[in-house]
Amino acid sequence: PEPDQQAEVTAFAVRVRSGPGLDFELVSHLNQGDVVPVLATDPDTGWLQIQLPNGDTGWITGSSTFVTLR
Repeated sequence: PEPDQQAEVTAFAVRVRSGPGLDFELVSHLNQGDVVPVLATDPDTGWLQIQLPNGDTGWITGSSTFVTLR
């Protein structure tokens, strides 16, 4: 994705994990309406590497059920 691509959380909440999948450690969460920069997309899983408001990075599902890319 373009470096300026962002993901907006459309579900009630989204769990942020340390890697691109459910088997990775839960490190944070985002709430509905949160908008975060997308740094990368995992081609195998479609998960998005994002930057959290505190500057840390993590991974969220790229499913349109949970997030909208903009």
